[in-house]
Amino acid sequence: MTTYITPVSPKATGLYQASQGKPLHRSSQPSVSTPVLTSPLPATPAHSKTAAPSGSWLPFAAQTLLPALQFGARAPYQGPFDTVKIITDYGVGKTEEISNNEIKDRFHRVLDYVRAEQNRPLLSKVYPFDTWVNHPPAPAGGTLEVDSISDIPGGNKDFVGLGLVRLGGSEPNQNIFIHVIDPGVGVVEDIHDRSILVTKDHGIYVGPNNGSLGLLHQRLVNVGESPVLYQIDFDKVTHLERLRKNDPDYALPETIHGRDVFAVVAGAIAGGLKPEAFAAENPDHSLKLLDVELTDFAKPAALPTQPGEEVEVLALRDKTFSNLKLNVPLTHREIQTLLQTRPQFEVQNPETGEWLAVPLVKKFSDVPVGSPLLYHGSSDGILPNTRHLELALNLDHAGDRFGIPATQVRPLRLRLAEA
Repeated sequence: MTTYITPVSPKATGLYQASQGKPLHRSSQPSVSTPVLTSPLPATPAHSKTAAPSGSWLPFAAQTLLPALQFGARAPYQGPFDTVKIITDYGVGKTEEISNNEIKDRFHRVLDYVRAEQNRPLLSKVYPFDTWVNHPPAPAGGTLEVDSISDIPGGNKDFVGLGLVRLGGSEPNQNIFIHVIDPGVGVVEDIHDRSILVTKDHGIYVGPNNGSLGLLHQRLVNVGESPVLYQIDFDKVTHLERLRKNDPDYALPETIHGRDVFAVVAGAIAGGLKPEAFAAENPDHSLKLLDVELTDFAKPAALPTQPGEEVEVLALRDKTFSNLKLNVPLTHREIQTLLQTRPQFEVQNPETGEWLAVPLVKKFSDVPVGSPLLYHGSSDGILPNTRHLELALNLDHAGDRFGIPATQVRPLRLRLAEA
């Protein structure tokens, strides 16, 4: 006999109230694809955990009622991912280093657990055959390289977005990206969905859908990708962690979702589970797809074309050199045409209201020290074969001159000077 589970909402189960300490509630309505239990999973008392098989908290009787899904012979392990990149706005101090190490540690623990357990009956029942990538566990001691970047300005979604484009959107890759950037990485009731962005040739991205994925999504769509964004189902994450921790009362914390949600999901995907294994479902059991949130910076602006015409552009301050990246993507051919025609642009200083002449040049030394300039930057734009136009001062800080801090995007007025 095949039995089923229907996913339910966290509010219905009280998953996030650790004091209840109850397993997931099971619905009597069958799903069409996910074989597991129809009745509540009885919690195993702490004193009897040693009686169950390793890694399991289900009593023997419950386990014998479940038909095991057998995995056929497979090719030698071919890891689908090259590296894991963790991008956070925690800062670079010792406390922040501890937080980043917690994410790395949780990722590796889940990765190792899923790799080791994927062919064993219990995990096979919870996550059926069609939710597994077609590869067996990694060899003993096998791991993935993990890089972390943690000096992102706090809450700067566009800064993270540019980083994701540069790290994942510029070239095809097989990496997993965990990005932890407020808002949407803490309180469960936050309006921003926790999500998994799945691409064909540019990696997988686990993090909040708060606008930080906008630049990456726009670029991938414009280069021919069809990325899919799933909402993370907290019930499914909790279920895996209860198995891994051998604790039927475990509940996801209200906060620290970089470690307790994103790292867990990424580790399980690296270990062999498909992203769909953690996707929330609609009432008809189809997977719930999300629209990618876009910030205004992810929407390209155009340069003025007529003398005296004014346009509003958005400026994002570079944290290192204080140059200002504008949401104006230009191709190499377009910038060469502009350099030949030599249009005279002006930028209004929002601090003083003054209009400043800003020539478009090839290099910084084309203007005097301390003078403003426009140039073709090195950051890939959201349109194919484009890079962002940037505003800078020669040997000075444009962000300070125009009153734009590293943690914000601000509008600037740009116009084509009168002839």
